[in-house]
Amino acid sequence: MNKKFILKKITKNIFQINEPWNFEGCNIYLFKKNNNCLIFDTGLGLFSLRKFLKKLAIKNFLVALTHSHFDHIGGISDFKKNEFVVPKFIQKALHNRKNWCLKYLKKENFNQALLNKLTDKKAKQICNSFSLIIPNITPIKTNIISWFDYNFKIINLGGHSKDSCIYYEPKYKILISGDLLYNGKIYADCHSSNKKQFLRALNIISKLDFKIVLTGHNEIMNHRDALKIINKWLLILSKTN
Repeated sequence: MNKKFILKKITKNIFQINEPWNFEGCNIYLFKKNNNCLIFDTGLGLFSLRKFLKKLAIKNFLVALTHSHFDHIGGISDFKKNEFVVPKFIQKALHNRKNWCLKYLKKENFNQALLNKLTDKKAKQICNSFSLIIPNITPIKTNIISWFDYNFKIINLGGHSKDSCIYYEPKYKILISGDLLYNGKIYADCHSSNKKQFLRALNIISKLDFKIVLTGHNEIMNHRDALKIINKWLLILSKTN
C-alpha cells in the first residue's frame, strides 16, 4: 500500500509518524487521548497531516514545535492559529525565512519512485517551490504545556538553531529532543547554529532524568543509548569548536 504517512505505536497513547517518501524527514510525535491530540512537529507538509489524523478519529488538535527548520514546520499551515502551543522564541523565528534552513532541502533526499505513486510533483519542484503561509500564532506565556496528565517543560537551549528547544516530561520521564539529539549526523553549521550553545545543551540534556528520547530523526532511544550519542556528539563538537 502506498502511504503518505506511516504510523508506529510507541505506547498506548504515544505514536510516531513518518513521511516515508522523505529519507531525511523528521519524526512527528502524536500524543492521543480519546479524540484529542498533542503533536510535536509537523513534517514537510507535502500532504495533509490533519486529514491523516482525522482518520484516527481526532477532532481536537494542539501543535508544538521543536524549532523552525523546514522539515519540522512544513505542515503548520494545516492547522488553525488557536491550535498552536508555541513559545515566543519559536513563533518569532517562524517569520524569518532564513531560519527555515532551506539549503538542506535537496532532491536527493526524496524517494522519487514513491512520490510518483502519490503525487505528480517531482522532488526538484518540491525543493524549488517550498513556501509556507505562517499562521498568525499567539505565543503561549508559560514554559509548560499541560495536556491531560502530561506537563511538558519547554527548555530553550539553542545550539542546532537559535530557537531549538526540548520538551521534558518529568513524571513520565519523556524527553522530546528535536534535532538537539538523535543517532545520526550532527548539524551545527545551520543558520543561527552555535557550537558553544550546542555543547552546553548536550551537557544539560545528559543531566536530565529520562527513560525515553523521542528524537527528531531516526530511532527512538533509551537513556543508555542517548548518553552514548551525547558523548559522541560532545567529542565531535569539542574538536570543531
